[in-house]
Amino acid sequence: MERRHKPDRLVAISLIRELGPVLCALMVTGRVGSAIAAELGSMTASQQIDAMRALGTDPIKKLVAPRLVALVITLPLLTVVADVVGIAGGGIAATLLYGLSIDAFVSSVRDGITGDDIIGGVIKPFCFAIIIASVACYKGLTTEGGTVGVGRSTTRAVVTASIVVIITDFFVARALQYYTGNADELTRTKTNVCLNIRVTTHLVVRAGEPECPGLDLRPRGRQPSHHTGD
Repeated sequence: MERRHKPDRLVAISLIRELGPVLCALMVTGRVGSAIAAELGSMTASQQIDAMRALGTDPIKKLVAPRLVALVITLPLLTVVADVVGIAGGGIAATLLYGLSIDAFVSSVRDGITGDDIIGGVIKPFCFAIIIASVACYKGLTTEGGTVGVGRSTTRAVVTASIVVIITDFFVARALQYYTGNADELTRTKTNVCLNIRVTTHLVVRAGEPECPGLDLRPRGRQPSHHTGD
């Protein structure tokens, strides 16, 4: 039964950790990032940005900041919706194709998801939202070449943001693995190394606390041998 429920846990974990945040970020990049770059690029090409600066208005506060805040708020919410819909789709497929009951699927998903998975699935969309908004706004505000440059800026914004999102996902996943899920593994590794040293080199700790956590490496006294007289 445990092996039967492992795919359900893998579906939930993969959606929450990787597929949900990354796929949502790529879709938002293609839909929203391109729209932001095209809109700001059009304003730059028609000299509306220059007119705002001439009137003493900061384009960063009026144009960039609202879009950045909107993406930071909406992308995590969209990721949560995508995770729920993806897990529900996995449950329907498991029920119709493999005959697994809904109760067993929900129980397996609930037992397989940890707090670290949820934290990682929430932190990533915030990082991706900042990247998408920053890249799209930068490409739009630096548009050159009139209306032809608007198309180039839009294409570059989508391509650049998509690549940066994928690269950032790798580094954020590694950082989350190190800070949330790797402490116990490091402790076990250190303990195993100390155990190997003790077995292979007969390490003796003469005084003080043992060098390895969880292991008492101090020499133990030999048991007295009882010899019977002839």
